[in-house]
Amino acid sequence: MPRIDALPAPLRDLARRIDSDRRVGVRPNGAISPDELQRAERLGLIRPQDRATFEQLRAHVAGRPALDPGGRPVATPGTFSPWPSQPSQPTRPTQPAQPGRPVATPGVPEHRLGTDGMSDTYTLVVGKNGIKPGAELVLPIPPERQGFEIQNIDVSFHAPVRQWNAATRREEKPTYATFSTDDRQLMRKFVDPNADAGNIPEIDNVHPENATDTGSLGPVGRTVRIRAQNDHVDAGEDAMTVQWVRVNYKPRNVETKTFSFRGRALPNQEWEGRWVRQGQPFTIDIDPTRKVSRVEVQWSDKPDDVGYDAPGRWARGTVTLDGQTLGNPGEHVGSPEWQSFEGRGVKGGKLQISAADSDLKVFEVRVLYER
Repeated sequence: MPRIDALPAPLRDLARRIDSDRRVGVRPNGAISPDELQRAERLGLIRPQDRATFEQLRAHVAGRPALDPGGRPVATPGTFSPWPSQPSQPTRPTQPAQPGRPVATPGVPEHRLGTDGMSDTYTLVVGKNGIKPGAELVLPIPPERQGFEIQNIDVSFHAPVRQWNAATRREEKPTYATFSTDDRQLMRKFVDPNADAGNIPEIDNVHPENATDTGSLGPVGRTVRIRAQNDHVDAGEDAMTVQWVRVNYKPRNVETKTFSFRGRALPNQEWEGRWVRQGQPFTIDIDPTRKVSRVEVQWSDKPDDVGYDAPGRWARGTVTLDGQTLGNPGEHVGSPEWQSFEGRGVKGGKLQISAADSDLKVFEVRVLYER
């Protein structure tokens, strides 16, 4: 269990508040445990404004890194403003902060940009405000990505439960997010408030319509834009928040080896597949002499015998090659969806997929070798 005093400042403050509640803490030992976090969430101690920080704290305590690339700080243009007490227009940057901290620009939110192989991750500053109805978050695409194609976009976002209808299992004041690159729309997504999963942020994937292929969303522009729409809330209210965005680009000069485990179609619009149980990694033998550019996995965490509208089980999946973790560990498993794991040119003969929090089901695995 990590020591509370050794945690980063935002996580430390929240951990202290949780640990100080007598209903949560077992004894004052100066540490925070997964059980304490689970009790705090069950007791309703996590406020909406604490949610993103809580998810990072939970990842830290579980021993898996939160999705924070630790890249260079970048100013985010657009109408997404986390500085309500400052002017809304961009102004001159302030003086550099302490080493290792972002440089703030009043009126312009900050994010950290991290690059991993053919993926770029934008991590928004924790604890800031969200996107108002009709406003948008605009993320600049690095110039070196010009000329590539966007394969898919992963996003962690959140819209709170506002008016959940238990009978129809629908949110009656829904928020939608429209994803674009420059002025070309890519997809419109419902921001699931996750009423069945503790009202926590959802991890979603913007991908081509063909669910049996990673495909491509089309040529990259200069920006990725996320516009919020909710006709049921006031203009000054946050429609949604964004924790991070990962843009996955289609690799070039690769050769693909496909391993298919997809069986017959099921009534819930998924398929039979290869189940991976917790604590029992699934191993695939691959060519140990070739460098791996990327591994793409199509998977799900939805049982075979439930309906289309039934939620998944909130599984997390990790891909390793001869013990080396590819991409991000503990990826959320959609129902179903493709996920990309950057290989970074490593070699190995044993590709493993492991499950955490719940069992997961694999439909197809594609290994992209460098030519």
